[in-house]
Amino acid sequence: MNERDHWLGITADPDWRRNHINDPSIPLDETLDALLFTNNPKAILEIGCGYGRLTAEMAQLYPDAFITGIDINPEILPEDTATITYLCHDSIDSLPTQDAIYSVAVFQHLPDQQKRDYIFDAATLLSYGGQLRIQFIDGDRDNFCDHWVRAEQMELWLVQAGLSVSNIDHGLAHPQWTWITGVK
Repeated sequence: MNERDHWLGITADPDWRRNHINDPSIPLDETLDALLFTNNPKAILEIGCGYGRLTAEMAQLYPDAFITGIDINPEILPEDTATITYLCHDSIDSLPTQDAIYSVAVFQHLPDQQKRDYIFDAATLLSYGGQLRIQFIDGDRDNFCDHWVRAEQMELWLVQAGLSVSNIDHGLAHPQWTWITGVK
């Protein structure tokens, strides 16, 4: 079984949703605090939105924004709302310009080339002053569905994509998580 088929299978399992998306060891309020944008975005994209838990919360934080959530599994995407559109995509290169793009609990599961591709595509989609905020795990692990990357490498990819790295934060919302922000 390849990694994509593995994720499609486990994300459709109700136990995965209950045990991982609503994981009590990862406080929702702390995750949202780690995602606050300083540019008052009007168009926001979530990469790997799953069931839309964070997307819906971001709509509350940014009520004037139009939000798009993408995920590779069409079976778990919620219904669109007045301000949120959910799309089944495994790339973002064909989407419209965004003021903010974020991803939580996705990049640690992507091989390096996919991480890099998402970063470069995100840099292209961002408006001037737009922000990219990515959560990942800083490390060297590279196993099936478990692909950590050094913070220095993430920073290099953001810079190569034309973004300025404004900050790297360790341990927000979960002790193992690292966050990086790039600004166009």
